[in-house]
Amino acid sequence: MSVNPKPPASIRDRLWAGDVLRILFAEDVGFDVWVEKYANPPQVFFEGKALPVDRFEHVLTRVDEYLADRTVKFLWNGSIPTKREKAI
Repeated sequence: MSVNPKPPASIRDRLWAGDVLRILFAEDVGFDVWVEKYANPPQVFFEGKALPVDRFEHVLTRVDEYLADRTVKFLWNGSIPTKREKAI
């Protein structure tokens, strides 16, 4: 199975614009991907980890690999977890 060298521009653009992409392996099992470009320091969140925003291209490559797996589901605008939500 071949993987495109870059995911569709729409994914890149939507993540960069602030949308959240939820990647699901089973019901409620997965993770969210989002970019906080105005944070200090700017970060991209992927696979449950905060990464420097300069890793965004690497994250997009990994998202493309997940896209190639037909068993994985994708939803836009998942909720970004916050400390307040975790406390509830």
